[in-house]
Amino acid sequence: MIASLGTDLFTERLLSGLKDAVVDTHAVQMVAGPCGVAHISRADNGENSIIVISGANRLLSAAYIDAHREAVQRASMVLVQLETPLETVIRLAEQAWQAKTPLMLEPRSRHAPARRTT
Repeated sequence: MIASLGTDLFTERLLSGLKDAVVDTHAVQMVAGPCGVAHISRADNGENSIIVISGANRLLSAAYIDAHREAVQRASMVLVQLETPLETVIRLAEQAWQAKTPLMLEPRSRHAPARRTT
């Protein structure tokens, strides 16, 4: 997993969950500040709204992806969502293409913020 985690009260729980799931966390960087969080509200009619605070996710850079290129090359598939900067997502897609590693973009995950396509 290539990711950023903040240094707040969620950090240890998130790391513990990844390790319990046997996720390789050597490429998870720790950055000062909060982890990302989302608050989901649902109205009585079933409509929902999501408030996303990107936190550490916004600090995952294309340069960090470049530093962990071998993880992309070794992967059997790459899953990415839009909680990280678009420049980072594009760089990851380029690396996956070059390595012939299948990439799945989940643009509408439950926490992913909307992006303009222009």
